[in-house]
Amino acid sequence: MKVTILITGEKKENYLIETINSCLNQNYYSYEIILIYSHLKNLDLIKKKFRYKVIFKQIRKKKQNPVKDQLYKISEGIKIANGDYIFLLDGDDLFKKNKLKEVIKLAKKNKLNIDDHILKNNNRYVYKGANKLKDFDLYKFLINPWPDKICTSCISGDKKLFKLFFNKINISKYNYLAVDILITIFYLNKIHKINNIFTIKKSLNDSVDLNYSNYFKKIYWERRIEQHRYLKKVQSINFSLEFYISVFIYFLFICWGNIRKIFS
Repeated sequence: MKVTILITGEKKENYLIETINSCLNQNYYSYEIILIYSHLKNLDLIKKKFRYKVIFKQIRKKKQNPVKDQLYKISEGIKIANGDYIFLLDGDDLFKKNKLKEVIKLAKKNKLNIDDHILKNNNRYVYKGANKLKDFDLYKFLINPWPDKICTSCISGDKKLFKLFFNKINISKYNYLAVDILITIFYLNKIHKINNIFTIKKSLNDSVDLNYSNYFKKIYWERRIEQHRYLKKVQSINFSLEFYISVFIYFLFICWGNIRKIFS
């Protein structure tokens, strides 16, 4: 089976050579690598090193919102992909040597496949297990039903699944939801979890995700609310208790902001 690895490279110049090499070291041979970018500071160096091994796709139109920009770049990459099967990869993450071969072997047809990953912080590896509470129906009912421990670089599936997703979802409507959240909720009932660790996700200080992972920032709750509303839209699942708690906390942030303006 011919597969396509889609790498989003924006602002990942310092990591792309290692990322691309992790793809070229695969023990599976029928694949192509597409690097999608608008601007890379070391583009000439990367092109010289991988000229005949990577397809370079420049997207001149760059969106200011980094989440929307990544989504747009992936949607454009899907259009030129020759593979029947797609692997997504952030420009700073890595594939283990046997990822393509083993995921294709373990994958299920017409399913969105999500393999497990380990975190790399500098030269230290940390494994965080999934939240086991996610397996209980009461948790899904009161909190949320979307899968735990996902990342863009762990997602793979038939190209037609990605095409359908981008045809159905207006990605410009969502300000905070990254592709891993959007596509896994869209295919909530078609997810196949692969428990083997085939992906290395780098934990970086300048990661976009850090903006959304702090409970003490308003943007965290904005994203949470948007996620619940998206879930209701695509899966017709009523709002859970967590949604109303998120709205209440977000309201407190608004009130606190207004109070600070009055007394500043």
